[in-house]
Amino acid sequence: MLSREEALQTARSALERSTADETEVVLAGRQGAFARFAAGVPTQNGVRETVEVAVRVRRGRREGKASGSSIDAETLERTVARAVASAGAAPEREGHLPLPGPAEYRPKQASAPDTLAHSFAAKAAAIGLAGEVARGRGLEASGCFETAGLSVTIVNSHGLVAHHDSTRASFAVTTIAPDADGWAAAIHFDAARLDPRRVAERAAEKAIAARSPRSFEPRPIRVILEPAAVANLLYFAATQGLGAHAFEENASFLAGRLGERVVDPRITIEDDVYHPQHIGAPFDAEGSPKRHALLVERGVAAGVVHDRASAARAGVEPTGHALPQPSESGPLPSHVVLGAGEATIDEMIREAEEAILVTRFHYVNLIDPVALTLTGMTRSGTFHVRNGAIDGPVTNLRFTESLVRALNRVAAVGADRELVEGFFGGDFVVPALAIDGFTFTSATEF
Repeated sequence: MLSREEALQTARSALERSTADETEVVLAGRQGAFARFAAGVPTQNGVRETVEVAVRVRRGRREGKASGSSIDAETLERTVARAVASAGAAPEREGHLPLPGPAEYRPKQASAPDTLAHSFAAKAAAIGLAGEVARGRGLEASGCFETAGLSVTIVNSHGLVAHHDSTRASFAVTTIAPDADGWAAAIHFDAARLDPRRVAERAAEKAIAARSPRSFEPRPIRVILEPAAVANLLYFAATQGLGAHAFEENASFLAGRLGERVVDPRITIEDDVYHPQHIGAPFDAEGSPKRHALLVERGVAAGVVHDRASAARAGVEPTGHALPQPSESGPLPSHVVLGAGEATIDEMIREAEEAILVTRFHYVNLIDPVALTLTGMTRSGTFHVRNGAIDGPVTNLRFTESLVRALNRVAAVGADRELVEGFFGGDFVVPALAIDGFTFTSATEF
């Protein structure tokens, strides 16, 4: 992976080749390694190293962009030339904000040498532990151990210089029995801080408990959602309701309701890359510093995230949540934090007269973006709770539910939070939730 000095030198070299009025160069590097496994043994060992360069230019009121996957001098020259040519062919457009100038960034610790140096042998050892745990319980283990070093560099013709390095390690295990499966995962910037045995044990415990599921008549009922299930749902709130673009188009559940209570007072939603469990750069794709964004405060709509353009329209400061420009999606949160409560999952179970305990969801899709009506299925362990105890597994259930209405029926919020990767992207630091009257609409046979 390019060092900071090499990345800045490469980006500046591209910048110097531009003849446009304004130029921005973004360099993104990734050095990754992964080991997939099945039946408790490695099946694939992969290493990949990539570097992407994107050049965005302005010529008068015209903007153009070009990108490439090589940074040798000749390719950089061609990439810059293509960006300048595309600007010349683009239609004129009013309203372009000048590119930003220099900015200061609060340091963010999210890099560990152990992760960059993590070998296939180390991954194989973790996989061996997972296989041993699974076999000891009559199960098979599959999954993936992945590590990566990430870097992003932004320079522009107004003197902005931004660079950040981070690392990321994830270990996910699915354990399979003839009639059930269990799942668990862990993420950290430091591979040495992961506990593969504990991840495998959690997955195995789920699979054993989920064997021989019985049918359950679908109906509205209290649910106890583990952190992965909460993240599966909160992803849609983040992407459909907490960005300025949806808010401006009245397609957000917060639109027209700032200062009003929109969900239960125990719900606070923030976006904060500086939360100690989150991994990420301290600036966005425009080079704006990432700021703590309070989105829902104790149930009250507090705001949305902004890039520079939406902030200018709203008359506020950008929060540092721009996507690569130009972007039709507008700014989006990417480091969501859901406030913690005081209950443990065991306490949620003990206090429930009847409930369904959900490990995670699968195939979740959006029906109504304003009410955040979602449909999907449970997966990897679904359990019936009666009189304060789990009384057995049930087959997977399909739900159709408005997340906005569900978050107005919160019964308890978990004290412990986990970092969970969104199925379609983004990271979420979330606790477990107990919600009353969650609507299950149909059941499966498995």
